[in-house]
Amino acid sequence: MRKYKPYPSLRSVAFTDYLRQAVILSLNTGMRRGELLALQWTDANLDGVVPMITV
Repeated sequence: MRKYKPYPSLRSVAFTDYLRQAVILSLNTGMRRGELLALQWTDANLDGVVPMITV
């Protein structure tokens, strides 16, 4: 049986500043690289009670 390994702290991983938000978004949503890079502002609905991203 595998043991659960939590994600490393992002403070200890050296990302460049412009990628930090993309990495956090992909870790929290499970989006793949292609889905993440293809996002446009029209895909995001931030006006509702729950913010949603349509892929």
